Amino acid sequence: MQEEHGKNYWGQLFLQMLFHPIFLVVYGLAWFYLARLFWYGPAENCLPQLILCGLFFVLYLILFFVRGFTGHVQGGLFARGSFRRPYRIFAAGVLAALTLFFGFHSLQGYREGALARKLENLTNQRVLTPIHTNLFETGLDGLLEDVDQVMELPDELYLGDGLNLLFDSDGTLRSLYTYLYGKGKDGQTQSFQLAYDRDISDQLTIYLLGISTDEYPESRRLDPLLETLDHLDLAQAIRPSLELGYDACELWYSGLEEWSDLEQTLFYLNQEGEVRSAQPNPQDPVVNYGVSLCLPDLEPGDEVEGSDIPYQPEVYIYVEDFGNIESSNARGREILDEENRISGDTLFASE
Repeated sequence: MQEEHGKNYWGQLFLQMLFHPIFLVVYGLAWFYLARLFWYGPAENCLPQLILCGLFFVLYLILFFVRGFTGHVQGGLFARGSFRRPYRIFAAGVLAALTLFFGFHSLQGYREGALARKLENLTNQRVLTPIHTNLFETGLDGLLEDVDQVMELPDELYLGDGLNLLFDSDGTLRSLYTYLYGKGKDGQTQSFQLAYDRDISDQLTIYLLGISTDEYPESRRLDPLLETLDHLDLAQAIRPSLELGYDACELWYSGLEEWSDLEQTLFYLNQEGEVRSAQPNPQDPVVNYGVSLCLPDLEPGDEVEGSDIPYQPEVYIYVEDFGNIESSNARGREILDEENRISGDTLFASE
């Protein structure tokens, strides 16, 4: 029956229904709630309103086709010719204004709003409840095994920043913060941050950073820390701290460093777990991978209650064999010198 209405009937019917006041009101509400959803996320509970608007649009579309194919014309606002030219111009302006204003506002919310951050977290964040949280029993290897169950770790890991963790007197991990990266099996850089605080949650959060780099400096390797913890009797190492009344200890690791501070106590560690003390020398610093054990909230040289000796953090350096101490330190110096030279060459090249 639509042939009786002429070839312009569908276009006229479309504009009739598009400019209908009820449609304009629902169209504006749909944009309004969509923008709020993008900016404030599901917490604003906009989904029910958006679902109702969507249902209205579906029914409205069905009505459009029913009227088009049946040629059934109701009176009132749905009657042909019921919208005069001034109203059509006004309705078109309202439709354009709603689209431009809320479209731009929604686009900003899509890029910067709470929903965008939530979706980004779902994409770039992993959460797990770690099983291996006792450093005395599994060191850090156990925790990394837990992480490897969630995301496949690179074979070699590097520090993007210093590693800091806090553990209880029984070796149970209390908190951990570090940024690690490495080359994945696909040849691409995998970079991620680990964040764990038992006082806040029993879950460890992994933030996938997506940072790409071709630089894997040997001075930032994580393996020396893992080797040190594998051979160090950590419970014995922190016993003096416990005797002073402390119930927790901090561990710091920043890769290859120069150790020359007289307010630190250095120990070499071999593969049998034996330790040998070393005296720092500002004129001839030790250059090696050191793992620092510290008391929370204390700085070197601070007075410690119950002790006549100013506080000195302990630094453990794994050398495999005590006969390798000099060669190990010499190798550390070579690595730092080479990396400093490359860094200097890069700087001059950029200038």
